[in-house]
Amino acid sequence: MSAHAYVNLEDVPLRLRETSAQRVGDESGVTLVAFDGCPFVGHCELGASQIEYPFPRAPELRGALVEWLLHWSINFYVIAG
Repeated sequence: MSAHAYVNLEDVPLRLRETSAQRVGDESGVTLVAFDGCPFVGHCELGASQIEYPFPRAPELRGALVEWLLHWSINFYVIAG
C-alpha cells in the first residue's frame, strides 16, 4: 500500500513559494517543486493548485516531512491507496 500527502499551493507561505525551485519533468509534463528545507520534492499537474508528495512508510522520513509541514503551518492531508 502506498500513501501520498497533498498540499494546496495557496496554503504554502508566500516566502516559500517565492524561493521555491520548479521545473517541468522531461517526459511526464508534471511540474517538480522543491521548497527550502523540505525533505522531499513534490509534483503537480500542469495548471493544478495542489502539490503531491510521497508519504513514506519509514517513520524517520515521514516524521521529517510532517515536521516541516507543521513548522510552516501548512495544511495537508494524506490518502492511502
